[in-house]
Amino acid sequence: MPSFGGRLDRLELLACLLIGCTQVTGPSDDTAPLTLTVLTVVRGEVTDEEAPLDGVRLCEADTQKCDETGPDGTATLQLPVGKAFTFTLQKEGWPSYSTGGFMRPDGLEHRFVMQEDSEMEDRHVGLMTPYPLEGTGTVLIEISPGIAGATFELVDDNGSPRPSPYYIHELGFWFESPRLETTTIRGSGGFIELSPRDTQVQLGGSAKKCEIVLGWSGSGEDTLWIPVREGHIGVAQLACPLSARVELAVFASDATGPSQTGTEPPLEGVEVCEIDNTSNCAVTDGNGEARIKLPREQLTGYTISKDGYVPWLVGDVTDDTFSFSSAGWTMFTDELAADATPEIGTPDTWTGGWVALRAFPLMAGVTYELLDTTAAAYYTDEEGLVDVDLTETTSDGDGGFIEVPPGVRQVEFGGTAKDCEAAIAWPGDADAPNQIKIPIRTGYITYGNMNCAAK
Repeated sequence: MPSFGGRLDRLELLACLLIGCTQVTGPSDDTAPLTLTVLTVVRGEVTDEEAPLDGVRLCEADTQKCDETGPDGTATLQLPVGKAFTFTLQKEGWPSYSTGGFMRPDGLEHRFVMQEDSEMEDRHVGLMTPYPLEGTGTVLIEISPGIAGATFELVDDNGSPRPSPYYIHELGFWFESPRLETTTIRGSGGFIELSPRDTQVQLGGSAKKCEIVLGWSGSGEDTLWIPVREGHIGVAQLACPLSARVELAVFASDATGPSQTGTEPPLEGVEVCEIDNTSNCAVTDGNGEARIKLPREQLTGYTISKDGYVPWLVGDVTDDTFSFSSAGWTMFTDELAADATPEIGTPDTWTGGWVALRAFPLMAGVTYELLDTTAAAYYTDEEGLVDVDLTETTSDGDGGFIEVPPGVRQVEFGGTAKDCEAAIAWPGDADAPNQIKIPIRTGYITYGNMNCAAK
């Protein structure tokens, strides 16, 4: 147990309450390591595209003890156990960050994602404010796992001319109310143009009983303090529990030809994982079956993969309409996929993702259009085979796109598809009928569909 000598300040007292302190008998020389792994990610890429970032200077704010990240992106500082600390992250051409916490006896390990100034300028455009903001600080709150529906509110008057929070859109752009009223699946948001002083924030909505990973406990339930410095982004990281989960049961089968027949045998050893959460996975048994739990009332998804087979990627909403409590997936070997579509090649040669779409009930004459990027379209013929020369669905009803750039993409259903609602997909913009959003990852086939009015 750490011990403290002299007067305990407010933050040290909170640290005692969190990790425990012995009777105050004198100063302690105990230290423990703060190890930080700094990553960067190309705009629009998904989490598994993150890469280590070297040359970032990590400094403890009070003592100015510093270390610099190497090729593996890690830096370490020895800090006094049981004391509150603030540290900064700085690299030329990149935003400066500040955050804090309490040092535990066994040390702390954190991961931190940074983006270049130019990336932040692009993300900031939704706030109609130039970046960076002179003479003020910014707050960024990140919730893991990313949960939609969380809200943030300033507890005290910071003196900011813009006390309303911003939230981060699925595509990474920052928007204030009323454009966004709560967090999206990214689980992130914060405040801009804050006066440079420690600021207390109240969490609400779906952010309940959260563990503070970076930041300090506030004075009330579900509150936290965040350091705000001029020209810095003050960061808080939270781990929030998911109140309920739904079960996804998956059946995987082994394709015997280029199109599905419904008679494919079960496939063992297929891994089913919650999207961007490799700790929540299951592997199909000899009957081709696997089950995982997904967070309820969330924009989430899952992957279905096995070495030597083309992997699937699915985005969905686990609300009352969640339609894949039992899902069947036909897995195609890399070779079978390449033989069926020789102009496309195997997934290891793709520079983007493949999209497979359906409108139910199945009907001819449906068209699919990508709204925020371009890619080659395809539709399947009456036998279910890919044909890049078709311009609309046949009675088979399938179509999609080839080599779609990674990210979250919006698709519009047209032609004979009328009055459609998202089924297995993320919903499109609120004012845009017949549209869905889908996650795209290089080397994966993303599946999405809508339920439409019968002809």
